[in-house]
Amino acid sequence: LIFVFVPAYFLILFLELNALVPVTTVQLGEPVTFTCVLPSDEAGGKRLFWYKQSVGDDMKLIVSFMKHSTPVFKPEFSDSRLDLKVEKHISKLTILRTTEEDEGMYHCAVIDWKDGFWSGTYLTLKGEYVICFLQCWGVTLTTFSFTVSTFFTLTETSHRKHSEDIELHCCSAADSL
Repeated sequence: LIFVFVPAYFLILFLELNALVPVTTVQLGEPVTFTCVLPSDEAGGKRLFWYKQSVGDDMKLIVSFMKHSTPVFKPEFSDSRLDLKVEKHISKLTILRTTEEDEGMYHCAVIDWKDGFWSGTYLTLKGEYVICFLQCWGVTLTTFSFTVSTFFTLTETSHRKHSEDIELHCCSAADSL
């Protein structure tokens, strides 16, 4: 058992368990909903927390909620992109439009002075893969691929004369070359 003091009022009790972590995978830009089913005795007057932890980063509080109150989102997690619903023994956190930064572990917790409940899900995102090749005078010089989010930038590093034409041909993985 490891005891960790959290600023202000809470004592979090972590149990070391060997368990598989659920994984949710969605297409980049699509919505995703995390569902937290709370034990019946946990839903009462206790505060509910949702956290996010990116790989190699500390856990960050997204939102806290107490029955009969408005959810309080942390400034770095916009409530215009996130939605929290709590009904009886179920809490649902929805990301309305996923971005690459959303990938990571999402934790749901109900904590008080003497006990608590904790669960988590790892979010992975599928991006659109684009295959491109650089062509000069009809000769393919380089082939590469990368993931496209909302936009991408290609920087030319080759040396060429201003009069030479360079074409960049791209197609999505669904298209044929």
